[in-house]
Amino acid sequence: MISFALTTLICLGVFAFFREAPFGDKTLAASDAFIQYMDLMAFFKDVLSGNQSLTYTMTKGLGGSAIGIFSYYLASPTELLQLFFSKDQVPVSYNLAAALKMGMASLTMTWFLQDRFNNKISMLPLMGLSIGYGLMHYNLYQIWSAMWLDGVYMLPLMMLGVYRAVHFGSIGMLSVSTALSILLNWYTGGINCLFSGFWFLAEETLLHFQRGGAKKEFFSDTVRYVFGMVTGILISSILFLPTILQLREGIGGSFDWNQISLGFQGDILASLGAYYMGIHPKEIPSLDYMSLFCGSLAVSGALALFAVKDIKWKYKAFAFLLIVFSFLMFHWKILFFMFSLMKKPMGFMPRYSYLGSFILIFLSGCYFSDWKKWGFGIRQLIICLLFPVSQILIERLRPALYQNFFLFNIAFLVIVPCILGSVK
Repeated sequence: MISFALTTLICLGVFAFFREAPFGDKTLAASDAFIQYMDLMAFFKDVLSGNQSLTYTMTKGLGGSAIGIFSYYLASPTELLQLFFSKDQVPVSYNLAAALKMGMASLTMTWFLQDRFNNKISMLPLMGLSIGYGLMHYNLYQIWSAMWLDGVYMLPLMMLGVYRAVHFGSIGMLSVSTALSILLNWYTGGINCLFSGFWFLAEETLLHFQRGGAKKEFFSDTVRYVFGMVTGILISSILFLPTILQLREGIGGSFDWNQISLGFQGDILASLGAYYMGIHPKEIPSLDYMSLFCGSLAVSGALALFAVKDIKWKYKAFAFLLIVFSFLMFHWKILFFMFSLMKKPMGFMPRYSYLGSFILIFLSGCYFSDWKKWGFGIRQLIICLLFPVSQILIERLRPALYQNFFLFNIAFLVIVPCILGSVK
C-alpha cells in the first residue's frame, strides 16, 4: 500500500500546484475526453441515482442500450466516485479517478515484483520501480483520457497469473485477472490478453533455462494457460458478449485488414532517444515514436543486468530479445496492427505503450532481486552511463523539442547509477 499512497499523494500534490480539481476549477480531461467523457460521467451519475438505465436510454440517439458505452468508458470501479459528487463536480471525480488509477498501477506492480521475485527486491528499489510504473510517460500522457489507464493496473496482475500458471500450475489468478481486465475496459483488456500470449512464451523460456523441460511439459503448460485464459474470457462474457453484439451492429466498426504488412514504420531512432521524464503541455502525441520512460532506476537496473558476470549468456540474450520485442511492437507493422486490435489508430500514441515499460521494469526487477549479491561495480556504472551518452548523441540527430526536459532527464540518468554505485 505504500507505493499506492505515495503515487496518489504525488498526483494530488501536482494537482494542487497547478490548481487542478479538487484544488481548483481545472480538469485533466482534454480533447475527446472533455467533449464526450464529461457527459458520459454525468450520464452514469444519473444511472447510479436511478434516473437513467444502462439497458435502455433515450440519451443515445433515438434510444437503445448503453451497455456498449458502459463497457468502453464507464466500467472502471473508480466511476463509483460519482456516488460522492454532484453532476456539477464531474471534473473533481474525474481527476481523483485518474490519481487513483495511477496509484493502483503502482500497487499492482509492487504485488507483481514481490510475488514474481519471491520478496527478494529490497524496499527502496521496489518502491522506485513501482512508483515509476504508476507515473510513467504513458500514464502522464493518457491522464487526459483516463479510460486507458485501467489496462495499466490490470497488466501486472495478469502477467503474475501467467507466471503462476507456468511455474506452479495454478490458473486461478490468471482467469480472474483476465476476466476483470476485460470487464473494466474491453479494449485494453484485449491488449493485455494478446500480450499474455507472448509473456507465456517468455515465462516458458525462463522455466526451460532454470529446470530444462520436455515438449510434453510445454504442451501441458500451453493447455493450462489456454484453459485459464478461456475461463477468464467466459467469465467476462456477462458484459463482453452484449458489447460484442453491439459492435457487430456497427458501434465499433470493422477490422482494418488492409493494414497488415511485414514492413516497418515510424522512427526507431527517435524512439531510442525518447526516454525522457514527464510530458510538455504542448507536446503532440505521435505514432512515429514512443517513450518507455518509467524512471531512471528502471533503465539503470535493466542495463546493469547485462554487466553481471555471473549471469549466463543465454539469460542476457533473452533480456536483449525482450528489449528488441519492445521496439518491434511499435515499429514492425504486423505487431503494431495486432496490438492495435486490428484497427488503424488515428492521431494518438499507441494505446499499448505501457507494455514496453512493463518489460523494462521486469528486467530491472531481475537485477534488483539479487543486486546485493551481484553488486553495482564499475562494469555496471559504465554501461549505465553509456545510456545518457547515447541519448545525447541521438539528440544531435533528433533534436529534443524541450531542452529543459532533456537536460533534466540526462542529469537523473547520471545521478541514479552513481547513487547505486555508492550503496554498499
